[in-house]
Amino acid sequence: MRQVKRTRQSLAIFLSLLFACVPVSAQAQVSEYDLKIAFIYNFISFTDWPVEIARYLKLCTLADDSFNAALDVALEEKRVKDSLITIRRLRPDEELDKCHVVFISHAERAHLPQLLPELKHHPILTITDSPGWAEKGIMIEMVVEQQRVTFKTNVDPTARFQVKISSKLLRLAKTAY
Repeated sequence: MRQVKRTRQSLAIFLSLLFACVPVSAQAQVSEYDLKIAFIYNFISFTDWPVEIARYLKLCTLADDSFNAALDVALEEKRVKDSLITIRRLRPDEELDKCHVVFISHAERAHLPQLLPELKHHPILTITDSPGWAEKGIMIEMVVEQQRVTFKTNVDPTARFQVKISSKLLRLAKTAY
């Protein structure tokens, strides 16, 4: 069992490194949505929450329909650790306390200022692909820099809520606030 866990972790780290190091031009064969979804899955895989997650890990999204459709195909009912991922679409005015992970897409960035105060009160892994939000309190921000997909982290909210992002993943981050 322990060997299987190590193998899965090694594979996830390998995929993270692969996607983080491949230039965007080479990634064109993989859709941008698929690439972001692979990152999201790896972020979840390398995160521990302060309370044990039951059978379902709730990934809540505020994103456009085409991203949500790709997310459904790729991750709905996919196993991560000992849980199955379930995906829930959010409306900007919804309560977030039932979510374990919240992804806010660049297309929905206008809602970030209203969501951020509520996100700061719950142990939720927060992810966006909208530039500039890691330094404002989002835990993980995916960005394209110098034709490479990278990510930034903000460890302050993770520490405050005891959402533990693996040091292996943190080492891959371009910037940590």
